[in-house]
Amino acid sequence: MNTIANPTGPQGPTGSTGSVNLDLERLTAGLLGKLFGVGSSAASNIAGLVALIALLGGIVINLLLLNAGKEAPYEVWKYLAPIITGALGFIFGKK
Repeated sequence: MNTIANPTGPQGPTGSTGSVNLDLERLTAGLLGKLFGVGSSAASNIAGLVALIALLGGIVINLLLLNAGKEAPYEVWKYLAPIITGALGFIFGKK
């Protein structure tokens, strides 16, 4: 018989099945789960992505409006600032 006994048991050397459950969650997560993560970190990852897209979009729109010679290119921040601060508040706020 060519089998090797595992002295630490089926749960691994630490005695927990945490890594096995995490691997299972990653396998069953689907496309959005692979993009944003699984578990409690997914909501923070989505909020961070929304804040990043709003910030980069605001900068690009602002630069385009400045180059076009518009009088009030900063009007876009009136709409994007609440989105960015709300997402940051969600990420860094108390749970």
